[in-house]
Amino acid sequence: MSDTELMFAVAAGDESAKAAIIDRHRPRVVRAAARKLDQAAAEAVADRVFTRIFQFANQFDPAKAELGAWITWLVSRLTANEVRGRAA
Repeated sequence: MSDTELMFAVAAGDESAKAAIIDRHRPRVVRAAARKLDQAAAEAVADRVFTRIFQFANQFDPAKAELGAWITWLVSRLTANEVRGRAA
């Protein structure tokens, strides 16, 4: 299944689609967050990324952005927030 098909399945309540998205994208999300955070914090950021993705799955519009782009944007934002929070 494509990311778009999986997101539509998530929006319809398919738990296996959530697992497929996590399996496909989590390693990249953790790696991206770990560039600026320790491993535990990177894992926590990844958890928040997927929580947000699934929370707003019904608003996903592949015409606006692909899932990968949305994930990249979220991990960037949430990692930056975490870095700022630790610096304060």
